[in-house]
Amino acid sequence: MNLSHFFTKNSVRSKSVHFPFGGVVFQQGQVGEAFYIVQSGRLRVIKQDENGNSTTVGYLYAGDHFGEGALLTREGHRATVRAVEDAEVLQVPKDEFFKAVRKHSDVRAYLEEQVACIAYRDFTRFLKGDVPSQAMRVLFARLKREAIEEGVTVVERGQLGQRFYLIGSGQLEAVSEDGDTVILSAGDYFGDDRDDKTVIRSRCHSVLFCIDKSDFNKLKAMIPEFDEALEKGRISRGDQGANGALFRKTRQVPEPPVDRSDEKLASNTASNVVNIRIDGEKPYVPTWFRFPFLKQHDQSDCGAACLGMICKYYKMP
Repeated sequence: MNLSHFFTKNSVRSKSVHFPFGGVVFQQGQVGEAFYIVQSGRLRVIKQDENGNSTTVGYLYAGDHFGEGALLTREGHRATVRAVEDAEVLQVPKDEFFKAVRKHSDVRAYLEEQVACIAYRDFTRFLKGDVPSQAMRVLFARLKREAIEEGVTVVERGQLGQRFYLIGSGQLEAVSEDGDTVILSAGDYFGDDRDDKTVIRSRCHSVLFCIDKSDFNKLKAMIPEFDEALEKGRISRGDQGANGALFRKTRQVPEPPVDRSDEKLASNTASNVVNIRIDGEKPYVPTWFRFPFLKQHDQSDCGAACLGMICKYYKMP
C-alpha cells in the first residue's frame, strides 16, 4: 500500500524532516508522537535488550513506513531508529494520523497487520544490505498472506521448494525423515532450497507470507545477489541462536574430553597473552580464553562490532 500517496491524496497535514548521518528519529521506549514515511536515504532499526545489548533488527528505505506500532498500541516505541546516511522522512503528526485512519478502515487494518506481523518487515535485516530497495518492494508486493491453524501441514514431504515462505507470526516445526526437528518462528523463512525429506507443520495459529515459485525465480533473475543474501540471512540467524538455519540438527554432539593441564599456567598469565610452547606444538587454548563472535551488520559497524566483542570477553557492561 502506497501510504505516501494516500496521505497526499487525503490532504493530511505533514512535513518533511531531514536527518543527517547518525541522527535519531526516536528512541526505544519513547512515546509515539508521529507516523513516518522514508522519502530518501537509509535508516537503521536498533533494539536494546534488558541487559543493554543493542541489535540491528532491520533497515528502512525509501517508501518504508514506521512508528505506527507506538501509536496503535499506545505503548513506547519498540526500537530506536537512526539514520545511517542523510535521510528525508515524511512526518505525520499523531492527531492527523488518527484522523485519517478513523476515516479509512482498510488503512487501519493494513497498519494493524504490519504491527502484529512485525517479522514481515524485519526480513529486511538479512536482505536490504545486499538487495536494491526497488527489488524489495517487488518482493513484498508479490508476497501473499496466509493464516493457518495449529497442526496444519504447510509442506508435505517432497514438496519443499515449490513456494518461498516467510513466517510473520506463530511457530512451525520442520521434521526431517530421521526425526530431527527444528522450530521456526517469526522472521524465519524457508522454501528457497529443496529438501525432499522434510515435513513442515504449524505448532499454533500462524501467519505466513508466501510467493509462488515462478515469481520467486523471476525475482532471483532480477537480483543476482538474492541467493547469496538469503544464505547470509540463514547463517546470521544460526550464529545468533535463532532458528533460521533451516534443518539444523537439534541433537547436541558431545565435546571431546579436554586436557586442562594448561589452565593452571593460564590462570597466572595476563588474559591477553598466549603462551608459546618451546617444543613447537600449538598450545591448547581453552574455550573461555577465546573472544566471542559478533556479526558486523554493515560497512559502518566494524568499530562497534570489535568493541562489543572486547566488552563481552572482559564482561564489561
